[in-house]
Amino acid sequence: MNNVLSFVYAFMFIQIFMVAINDVKHRKISNQWMILNIVFFIILLFIAPEHYQLSSETFFYSFTFLIVGFVGYFLRIMGPGDSKYLFSLFLVTPLLWHNSFFSVLLYSTCIIGGFSILTQIVQNHEKIVTYAKSGYAQGFRECLGAKFPYAPVILMAWVWMGQHLYF
Repeated sequence: MNNVLSFVYAFMFIQIFMVAINDVKHRKISNQWMILNIVFFIILLFIAPEHYQLSSETFFYSFTFLIVGFVGYFLRIMGPGDSKYLFSLFLVTPLLWHNSFFSVLLYSTCIIGGFSILTQIVQNHEKIVTYAKSGYAQGFRECLGAKFPYAPVILMAWVWMGQHLYF
């Protein structure tokens, strides 16, 4: 792996780690990270044009996350900071890593999301049974609908992808 890609991986690891800590503490992802990533992407267009281009492939996952995040926000599934951050993160992610990162992000989401739902079921099983018997759907949803900070999931996916790239 060349030096630019190694630098990008390490830089983004540190950034995602900081974002994850802030997301866990404050449940918010600052727009400053998105702006930093867009500026970093523009610089990378000139430094590493073999890995960064202005093409539809470059923007596919970025805009997909904006659209999915917009819908997820209105359905109260995803916070707006998560989708904006993923938009900018996929810009900085080299094109040759896009599919791999998306795959491990999807797996990580399923693992953490599934664990979160199971935890909610275990913690609220009596309420869930009561709501299910009474047909009170809103109460049932409230028992299962606890959101979790998503940046740690992104960090887990980034590390997982890095293991595949370096080992």
